[in-house]
Amino acid sequence: SKADAGKLELEVSEVNASKIIQNSMRLVSPRAEAAKVTLTEALPKEAIIMILDSKKFKQILLNLLSNAVKFTPAGGEVKVSAWS
Repeated sequence: SKADAGKLELEVSEVNASKIIQNSMRLVSPRAEAAKVTLTEALPKEAIIMILDSKKFKQILLNLLSNAVKFTPAGGEVKVSAWS
């Protein structure tokens, strides 16, 4: 709603997106285990450096991962892929 109202403020900086992705996956991992959903990642060995708002990026990832786990049937897989 803030974005729609033009009041969304971003704190943009250069960050290691790979670390944020891995951290977000760790946070969602217990929920995935309880739901019997496999979490996998396909990330390059070198860090993915991006210019973004790290808090908002992490919140987006957590929302996407949580929904993916929630709506994936038991025995399914949620995979995060990224490349630079």
